[in-house]
Parts: sequence; C-alpha cells; structure tokens
Amino acid sequence: LHVICDGRKNVLELLGLGQGTMALQVTKNSLFSNPTTSVLVVSAVVSRAIGLEWASTLCFGSLTCFCCYVGTYLVRVVAKPRVVCNEKMQTFVKERLTVLKEDFWPTWWCYPSFPMTVMRAAMQRVPDRAYHYEREILRLHDGGQVALDWNHTAADETALPTVELPSDSERSITVVLPGITGNSKENYVGTFISTAISLGYRTVVFNNRGQGGVKLLT
Repeated sequence: LHVICDGRKNVLELLGLGQGTMALQVTKNSLFSNPTTSVLVVSAVVSRAIGLEWASTLCFGSLTCFCCYVGTYLVRVVAKPRVVCNEKMQTFVKERLTVLKEDFWPTWWCYPSFPMTVMRAAMQRVPDRAYHYEREILRLHDGGQVALDWNHTAADETALPTVELPSDSERSITVVLPGITGNSKENYVGTFISTAISLGYRTVVFNNRGQGGVKLLT
C-alpha cells in the first residue's frame, strides 16, 4: 500500500510494507474529501503502527467503516421530514399529518437515494394495474399543454386486508408529481400508484411539459 498524503511524502515505511505491494495513491485533497478513503487509510496506518497483520488490518478497517456507516446513519440520516413551503402551509400540513413529527428511518443498508432506486427496481415488480391510465390534456393560458394521467382502478380490486375502503364517490385523490424528466410510466411512479390504490386512493399523474409523449409547444 503506497499512500502519498501531500504529493511528496512517502509513508510506506510507516506502514511497514515491502516492495511489490499494490500502490494506492491518495492526494491530500482526495484523502479528506472522501470519508471512506480517509477511514481506510487511517485504519491501515493505525493498525500497522500497533503491529497488526494484514488479515487483522482488513478486519479492523472493515469494522471501522461499518461503525462510521452506522454512526452516519443514526446522526445524519435518521431525522424528521422537512416541509418546504410557507409558514401557513407548514402549519396546515403538520396539523393534519402527525407522521411528520416522527423520525423517518430509511432502509439502513441502502439509505442513499440512488442505490435505493436501483435496488427497488431490481427487487420489486410494479403491477400492471398501476399503468392503467385515462389521459386528459390540460391546455395552458400561454399556449402550452400538459398531460394528466388518471388511474381509476377500483380500490376493492387491490385493497390491503387491513384497509377500510371508502365508496368511489368518497375516495380522496392523490396527485403524483414525477421528477423533472420523468413521466407516468416511471417505475417509481407505478410503485407509488399501486400502493395508493391499495389504500383506497384515486391517483392522477401530472406530466410536465414535453413529457409522457406530449408535444412541447412552449
């Protein structure tokens, strides 16, 4: 292991390694900008300094990384949801959604957003009923247009056993807003809609201008 902390200083001797060892060059900036690399390097230096063999060094480094991961999860990830809107709307929402007063605990082994998206797509198939849409084109005052995709799947067809369903006339409507380049066919949108239907909601997806197969006019 060949570590260069400032572009010049060689700490090979500090680690007690011989020639022919795989080299890992870490500049001063990258050492401190990448927490994982920092933990591995510091663990290697400490373990070698106290005389641990490489098998023990790997175990020590892995344990240190795991502890840092769990610590980051508990300190920086687990938190109450943040409502971003004006004060009047915040009060309105928080009074009616008591869940916002509780800590949100994401899946601990896959809490970053991108890995979570990939794992969900790989592990869970979206039911076809989520994509049974009836399209409504909404004309805008500036000449543009957006598509509203309604899902009218009957709640009693897919309801969860513990959910008491309202009548069709009393079903609340959930508006789904995809990402800026997303549309009603996105995998994550389908998953949300499938769950909402099972809970007794009607759903409508708001497709942004130029998305979902709608021509961009403005």
